[in-house]
Amino acid sequence: MYEQITAFIKDLGFPIFVAAYLLIHFRKSLKENTEAIMELTRLVRNLNNKNARKPAKKG
Repeated sequence: MYEQITAFIKDLGFPIFVAAYLLIHFRKSLKENTEAIMELTRLVRNLNNKNARKPAKKG
């Protein structure tokens, strides 16, 4: 479980982890928590993929 949490923090970054923690903290059911984490992970991966595809700006 600890490895999953650290991987989650590393993938999302600390500010997004805090937002995810607050979202999870105020949700009631495990299903909702899982859905929230999966959605945040999808969003971050999509952002990372878009950023990876952008060509570097020339000075």
